[in-house]
Amino acid sequence: MAVIRRELSIDSVRAVQSIVAPSPPPERRDRPARRPHRQVTVMLNPLRMSAALTCVWAAGTAAGQGLRFMDQTSARLVLSVATFTDAEEKDMAAADLDADGDPDLVVVRKAPFSVAGPRPDILLMNEGGVLIDRTAELAPGFLTAFTDARDVVIADVTGDAWPDVVIVGTFGSRPRLYVNRGLDAGGAWLGLMDETVSRLPRLATLLNQPSAPRFCAGAAGDIDGDGDLDLYFSNYNPEPAGVTEDVLLINNGAGVFTDDTASRLGDFRFSAFNTSGLFMDADNDGDQDIVKVSTLYDVAPWNETGVFLLLNDGAGRFTGSAPTRLASVDPYMVAAGALDQDQRPDLYVVKDTDDLTLTTAGAAGAGYLVTGVVSPRTTELGGNIHMADVDGDGDLDVGVGPVDTDIQNCDGPQAGSFELLANDGAGGLSVMPIVAGDVLSQRPHDFEFLDLDGDGMLDIVMGLCSGWRVYMQQEPPPPPPPPCPLDLTGDRIINALDITLVLNAWGLPGGPMDLNGDGVVDGVDVTFMLSSWGPCDP
Repeated sequence: MAVIRRELSIDSVRAVQSIVAPSPPPERRDRPARRPHRQVTVMLNPLRMSAALTCVWAAGTAAGQGLRFMDQTSARLVLSVATFTDAEEKDMAAADLDADGDPDLVVVRKAPFSVAGPRPDILLMNEGGVLIDRTAELAPGFLTAFTDARDVVIADVTGDAWPDVVIVGTFGSRPRLYVNRGLDAGGAWLGLMDETVSRLPRLATLLNQPSAPRFCAGAAGDIDGDGDLDLYFSNYNPEPAGVTEDVLLINNGAGVFTDDTASRLGDFRFSAFNTSGLFMDADNDGDQDIVKVSTLYDVAPWNETGVFLLLNDGAGRFTGSAPTRLASVDPYMVAAGALDQDQRPDLYVVKDTDDLTLTTAGAAGAGYLVTGVVSPRTTELGGNIHMADVDGDGDLDVGVGPVDTDIQNCDGPQAGSFELLANDGAGGLSVMPIVAGDVLSQRPHDFEFLDLDGDGMLDIVMGLCSGWRVYMQQEPPPPPPPPCPLDLTGDRIINALDITLVLNAWGLPGGPMDLNGDGVVDGVDVTFMLSSWGPCDP
């Protein structure tokens, strides 16, 4: 079996600045050898997942015919900050930012893979089912504060019922908070304002990161039960055998945050290579627990790689009980959702070897049943995960991106392609039947499920290794009409033309005009036809 290695830049982190010239090639260092490869990428925010669940189209998948998608990129996407051949790394999140009833999209960008290179982020507003770049008018801060971002979280952190935008940066790019300004007196949306300096703390120097953190994922959730959303940032250190710290920011109720990581997480804040973290109520006790990744290196306090569960003591502290190792052997990405429809969060884990689902084993507690994913494409490198009811049958399906965070696998022997997995209703996943559209041949860094045109069916927006795709889900074709065996002419009506065919065969021994099968074409056959006279369809 071929040895597959990860390589990471160990350049000193540059400050965020305007792009004047390409960055010099980074120094690279091999990672330890790893098993047959499947990857990691930025994390899924559960808030995004729940928003997608509101789109359940009534018809389902038309008696199992398979989904139909049409590439409408040129008609559904208008860009100005980026081009249609944009080759930057892209991560995205959807939400109804302007409260007009349809989903908008925020796309954060950086130089691809493990190379520092801040890029301007993009605000795409949904205008009549078309995503139009309104960055300059409505999010001008995106154009002045370039970010090396690898995730974006959309959540109401200020408590005014308007979703705000948290941009998760790496390579020296600090997190940024853009506050949703709501509507003016005339009902026009005012856009997003950068209030990072007044709302987010300047983080203390983190272990083995003297310049700035390298956050790879973010999550929002109320960990202390006070009714507002706190923030968690997953951090990674690429140095061999390196360790660094995740960060937990506590909301004061008005969207101003303080760093309370050490007192609430203790030594459980340490990670080696944490590319994914999320909040969920794993033990069904009413508070938000933390699921996090520490992989690539065995560092304390874990001393092994895995997906780890930290239980909340009810007051927003996570040091009172030992963590649970939920998955092992090179996990890199995790997402949560009720796959088996018991209203409790299950997990999908992207691993280097093969992907897993972890479904809840009972009504209470933190036990999980581990199941392999039935798809040949989930043994390859993988990336971002999103869950939504794509086929409209009432359960969560799973999309898995193929592009790694730091290995360049847009092409070459490690390149994969997008996977869409259908849920059987009990949490079992298998390849979704798709009968129209080349969705499964694409290689997105990230993607979003969203009902772009308001038809009740989920569409897919992809940020590819090179370019973009907007796939609109199409209504399934109508089912074939029921059989009409006495319609001999195929016009869906039994009339004199059919009678004529019987009369022309009068007396013949059997054959197609012997409608009652008694061995002769006679008056019984004519009577048989007259009894069904008229249209075949009601």
